Amino acid sequence: MPKHWTLSRRLLAAASALLIAFTWELAYYYRFVGLMATRPKVIWALEGLCLVAVLVVVFGGRLLHRLALSLIYCFLCVEAALQLAALAGVLPNIGTYDFAPYSRVYSKTGNSITNRWGWYAPRFKLAAGDRKIAVIGDSYIHAPDIQPRQHLAVALQGLMGDGTEVLPLGISGAGPAYYLELLRYARTKLKADEAVIFFTVVNDFMNSDSALNTSWYTPGLYIYYTLGPDGRVAFDPASQPALTRLTRELELTHRGLWLNLARTLRSHILSEKCLKLPLDRWRQARALKGPPGPVPEIEVPMGGDGGIFREPMSPEVKRSVDIGLGVLRLCADYARGQGMKLRIVTIPQFPPKFYETYEAKGAKDWGLRFGRYDFFKPEKIVLEFAEREGIPAFSLSEYMRGQGMTPAQIRPLFFDGSGHFTPAGHRFAAEALQKSF
Repeated sequence: MPKHWTLSRRLLAAASALLIAFTWELAYYYRFVGLMATRPKVIWALEGLCLVAVLVVVFGGRLLHRLALSLIYCFLCVEAALQLAALAGVLPNIGTYDFAPYSRVYSKTGNSITNRWGWYAPRFKLAAGDRKIAVIGDSYIHAPDIQPRQHLAVALQGLMGDGTEVLPLGISGAGPAYYLELLRYARTKLKADEAVIFFTVVNDFMNSDSALNTSWYTPGLYIYYTLGPDGRVAFDPASQPALTRLTRELELTHRGLWLNLARTLRSHILSEKCLKLPLDRWRQARALKGPPGPVPEIEVPMGGDGGIFREPMSPEVKRSVDIGLGVLRLCADYARGQGMKLRIVTIPQFPPKFYETYEAKGAKDWGLRFGRYDFFKPEKIVLEFAEREGIPAFSLSEYMRGQGMTPAQIRPLFFDGSGHFTPAGHRFAAEALQKSF
C-alpha cells in the first residue's frame, strides 16, 4: 500500500481484498455446481459490491472512508450479537445448514458444525477393513434439531461394536431420487458395504412426482423421475440442473477445505440468514398462493399432504407412489450390482388424532386408521414392495406395537409428539434397528 494512505484507507483496502477473495472463491463454487446458470444474482451482487469497494478505496475521500468503516463496524456488531444469541440458543425463527466442510448448523435445539465431508455428523474414520453402513434419509437423518453425538448413527455404531462404522447421510427435503444418488455416493466415495434407507411416509412419496410439486420444488430445483407407459421410471431431463448441483457439491466436498472455504465461511454468517429467511418464506408463500382449499378432515403432521393417507387413493397420488417405488427399485438394483446389502426402515407418522384417541386410555393395542385416513398405509405399501423385491424391511410402528408401547411412551420420541426424532427417538431407533441386523 502507498505510504501516504491514511489508516482508514488501508483498513478499507484490506477489507476490499478480503471481499474480492471471498467473491472469487464463492463464484468458483457457483460455476462448479452449475448455479451461475440458474441463480447468478448473489455473485452479481457481490461483484458489484467489490467494484464499489474498490472505487471507494481509490477515489473516496476521508469522510467517505470513515462512513464505510462505520458500516463495516455496525455489521460486525450485529453479527457478533447474533453469534452470541446462537451460542446461548436463544436466536429465534432461524435455521441454518449447509453441506460444506465444517459448515454451521443451527437450530434452537441443535448447534454445531458439519464434519470434513460436509455431513452433520461426527468425524468419519473410513478405516480400511471396517464394516461401513450408510444411513440414508431426509431431515430425519440430517437431524439439525439435535447434536451430532445424539444421532441414531452414533448410537447404532456403539451398539454394533468395534470394526463397524455407521455413516449418516441425510438431506432435509430429500426423497427417493436423492436417496439413489446418496447410495451411489456412499459406495463410490465412502466405500460403504451396506446401506439403510429411512423412508419417511409423510412426504417421501409425495415428493416423487413433479406434478404434485408445481409451486415450489420445480424440476430445475429438485430431482424427479417420470413414469413410463411400461410402468418403469426414467430420469426427468428437466431435473438435470438439480442433479448436477447435488453430484458436484458432493464431489467438491472431497476436494479439500480450500476450494470450499467461501461456502464454509458463508454458512457461519448469521446476519445473512436473518435477512434471507423472511424473504424465502415470503417467496414460498407467494409460490403456494392460491384459492383456499377445503378444510382438512384430519391434521397431518409436519405440513404433510393428507392425500397419501386418504382412502381411496387418488390417481395423482397413486402415480407419485408408483414413481417413488420405481426409484426405490433402482436403489435395490444398484445395491445388488455393487454387492451392497440394502435395508429399508419406515418412519411412522402419529397425527394429533392418535394421541387424542389413545393416550388417555394408555392403550397398547392402538391403530393408525381414523375414518378414511390410514396412517399405516404408506408403510404397508413400502413393506409389501420390499417383500416382493427381496429387500429386508423394518417398520418402526410395527416394532412399537410389538413392544406394547403406549402413546405416552411414543410421544417423547418425536419433537412435539409428531415431528422429527428427539435424542430419545434417535436412541430408540438405533436400538430397534440393531435388532434387525
